[in-house]
Amino acid sequence: MYGLQIPVIVFKSLVSRQPRACSKNIVFVPQIDYRVESILEKVALIDSTLIFHLFDERIQTGKEKDKEDEKSRYEDIPYELHF
Repeated sequence: MYGLQIPVIVFKSLVSRQPRACSKNIVFVPQIDYRVESILEKVALIDSTLIFHLFDERIQTGKEKDKEDEKSRYEDIPYELHF
């Protein structure tokens, strides 16, 4: 999903059918930027609890990445969101 140009209609269809899959894949994105935020916004409109689970998973993943590599550029929770 990251850096991929998807037609808006296809993207909306994907998120509405599989919001959990979309949010689970965001766990592996190193930093949440405006493109990822737009996905989060659409997922939140469908099921906002998935966002809380996503950030919980990102926190756990961030802890693991910190243990593996002290210089990890993984940002578990963004400093600010630009919704």
